[in-house]
Amino acid sequence: MIPDNLILPFTNSDHTEDEVVVERGEGSYLFDVNGKKFLDGSSSLWVSILGHNHPVITQRIVEQTKKVSHASLFGEAHVPAIELTQRLLKFMGLPDYSVFFSNSGSEAIEAAMKMAMDYWRERNEVKRKYIVTFENSYHGETSGAMSVSGFQDHENMYHHLLLQKLKARSPVSTVMAKCLVDEQKPSDTLDEIIGKHPDEIAAVIVEPVYGAGGILFPDEHFLKEVEDLCREHGYLFIVDEVATGFYRTGAKFCYEEPRVKPDIVVIGKALSAGYLPLAATVASPRIGELYSRKNKQPGFMHGHTFSGNPLACSAAIGNIEVLESHDFVEQLQRGIEYFSEKIHSLLHPSIAGIRQKGYFAGVELFDEKREVDWKQAALEVCNESKKRGVLIRPLGNTIVLAPPYIVRQADVDILINTVQEAIRTIFHKYGTYE
Repeated sequence: MIPDNLILPFTNSDHTEDEVVVERGEGSYLFDVNGKKFLDGSSSLWVSILGHNHPVITQRIVEQTKKVSHASLFGEAHVPAIELTQRLLKFMGLPDYSVFFSNSGSEAIEAAMKMAMDYWRERNEVKRKYIVTFENSYHGETSGAMSVSGFQDHENMYHHLLLQKLKARSPVSTVMAKCLVDEQKPSDTLDEIIGKHPDEIAAVIVEPVYGAGGILFPDEHFLKEVEDLCREHGYLFIVDEVATGFYRTGAKFCYEEPRVKPDIVVIGKALSAGYLPLAATVASPRIGELYSRKNKQPGFMHGHTFSGNPLACSAAIGNIEVLESHDFVEQLQRGIEYFSEKIHSLLHPSIAGIRQKGYFAGVELFDEKREVDWKQAALEVCNESKKRGVLIRPLGNTIVLAPPYIVRQADVDILINTVQEAIRTIFHKYGTYE
């Protein structure tokens, strides 16, 4: 039983049905305190890309604990942070960029925001105070990160804590997306915002895939079009790859597919393969040079106690080692092909659409002919799946499937078949489809 004094994030206070208390993990599975096995169908919030208890990463962490478990980056450095910086930039194809480590995607987004403001302050263009974001986008839960997110519910609850922003019309449109924006006040397009505030914009921030917004995939030209507008008007271009980086969509990073060159890339989640909290803000040379020790400037006035912790950096180094192994990408692509085939075999009148790239998929429940609380229905499908030994989470009326990359074909079968049966069970209970 989960104690009442343990506050769970984004969990209803009356959430008591089929509680799971995890004790250990192995491969694609988690085991609770009673020994029951659960397939980790969401990679524990999209981070455990190599599953649980991976020998390479575990060994890296164990070896590092024998040397030093924590050392500050405030004025000093340590070996794992230096090694990870070089390996990470090479892995990302950005060897001339600079890295600032933090503990979560939200923190890394805030670092990106401060870097953007530093860049324009250095050029005495302090009137550039806005970061443009998009409706239905998500960039984190700290006040700064929420300020550049596009969730109307969050804005309504915590508006007094948020910074000013400009919000452009969403590039994606589904039933879920429409539910998350204020249709009474349609946002301007990015072009229209630029026309109204040409000299007040510091940067534009984008998600290549709208993760928390329901696994929504913008047009394949979206990133390039936004980058072109930023280059035309001189704005900084920030790409949030916290959810998508490290092969989640099949590509190593989404910015590589249209061959864009962001000024700042934000990564997290899969950076350490879920072993320890770690994120990074990766900045282009024109931003990185602001903080070069050669310039004798004050430096980056931002930081966290555990930024770039040696154990977390060691885990990330082990993660990159595995991802760079000679046959990893080939095996990954074979697995994705099978996953794609199986998920598109899901059939039910309540399924309005299936959106999928790589090991990132959203199954949207909706039928305009039926009066159903589709958000509640998606939650019930996930709860029913949990009873059957599969852990997944909904986002609004969308069921999210994002298994570890090491998932076996037999486990993909279990995942898809369980979701199929859970959907049938819930809608049979509703008496909606007979």
